[in-house]
Formats: sequence, C-alpha cells, structure tokens
Amino acid sequence: MSEELYDSNILTSGTGAVGDDTGPLARGTNPHPIAVEHDHTHGHHGLVAHHFSDLAQQRESGTLGMWIFLATEVMFIGAIFVAYFTYRVRHEFFAAFRHGSENLLMVIGFVNTLLLLTSSLTVVLAIRAAQLGNKKWVFRHLILTMILGAGFFGFKVVEYRADYNEHLWPAWPNWTKDTPEDAKYFLPEKGPYFTDKSLSVEELNSRLDHARLFYRFYYSLTGLHAFHMLVGLGIFAFLAVQAHRGKYTPESHQQVEICGLYWHFVDIVWIFLFPLLYLVR
Repeated sequence: MSEELYDSNILTSGTGAVGDDTGPLARGTNPHPIAVEHDHTHGHHGLVAHHFSDLAQQRESGTLGMWIFLATEVMFIGAIFVAYFTYRVRHEFFAAFRHGSENLLMVIGFVNTLLLLTSSLTVVLAIRAAQLGNKKWVFRHLILTMILGAGFFGFKVVEYRADYNEHLWPAWPNWTKDTPEDAKYFLPEKGPYFTDKSLSVEELNSRLDHARLFYRFYYSLTGLHAFHMLVGLGIFAFLAVQAHRGKYTPESHQQVEICGLYWHFVDIVWIFLFPLLYLVR
C-alpha cells in the first residue's frame, strides 16, 4: 500500500461499532498497512469493525441496512393503506368515513403534525452539529427531539382518551337511536347522518358498521405509528446517552444519521396519516 493512501489516525478495531461514520478521513482503501498481521489475531484498534475493510464500506453497509429495513416497513404499512383506500373510494363507505372523521380532534392532529416536523429539523441539526464536532449541541438537539416526540405521544394519549369517552370504538360502540341528547356521539350537530330518527334500524346499523370500519383503520394506523414513535424515543434515548459521553465526532457519527433516517420515515408516515384520517372530505 502506498504511504499517501494511508492515514495513521484510522485503524481497524474488533470493538468498533457498526455504523460509525467516515467523516473526511474516508479514503476507500484498507486503513491498516499490515493487514495480514492484524487479521489473523483480530487485534485491531480504531473506528472500523473487523469485518469491514474500511470506514467507507462500514458506513455504506449501515446505511443500506437501514434502507432495506425501511423498505419492509413501507410494504407492511402500505398494505394497510391500500385496504383503507379500497373502502374509502366506495360511495357507501365514504359517507360514513367522512362523518366518522369529523369526530376526530383536528386540533390535536394539527399540533402533532407541527411537533413531528419540528422534530425532524432537530434531528438534522443534531447530525450537523456532529459533523462540525459540536458535541454539546449534538446532545441538546437529541434531547429536543425526544421532548417533541414525547409531546406527540402525550397528545395522542389525550386524543385516545377523548375518543374512548365519546364511545368512538371500533368494535362495540354504544350507538343507538336512543342515544341521550347530551352524549355527543358522532357530533349530531354536524349532521343527521347517524342521528336521523327516520332511519330504519337496518340502515342505521349499516351506517354504524361502516363507521366502525373507519375506526378500525384509525386505531390500527395511528396505533402502529405510535408504536414506532415509542421505538424511536428509545433509540434517541440511547443516542443521547452516547452523545453526552462525547462519542459522536466528525469522524464517527453515522449512528445518528442512520437513526435519523428512521425518524424521518416515522414523520413521513404521519404526513400521510393526517390528511387521510382527519381530512376526509
């Protein structure tokens, strides 16, 4: 190996974490000059795990792994989206979906959208701080991301509680033609679709069945998204601890970048969920 391609600051290590970044030191070459001597004992030192030839390969492998994982998530959640659209485009279901959507708390949905968009910004700022070597702000931006994510989850719990109190359930709602006037089930002031006393029992039950289906999609999609939010909060708690210890540097911060991809994916899913569930018109 020529000396000009070797940087003595980069050596391989059996303890290097998969996903460490390359930074400006990546050369695309084997960073240790005596490869045979080190490989047979696995006695490496530095940023590169022993099963990678260099930092560039390690970084590309970690990023590719995350993209493959996100592709499987797209197929999984996308299947539910397809099922939702299959019903929503049908006239007999659309009316019930629209009236069911009117009972969701639009304000909370809008606030949660702002929280997630802002959290995506703080993730980007955390990555940028790591690239600049500002360890203090890496930690601070990760904490801000966690606070915004926790705020989203907290508002979602409040919304679920309100839905429960209004009997907006996907399976056994207490919706009948004899519903008390003070119970705002399906917000009767917004229209007689579910509260019209002239409806036959068969027609009312059909409309309520269609509304139950809407709430099955609503709880399935938002519940799945909330679960991914919890996973993301756990990931960022780990990153914050590592950042507090000063681990992330311009040469080693790809863990933050990879986890940032996951967080952006969760945010994008919500950008689709908000109009599909809250803005049914």
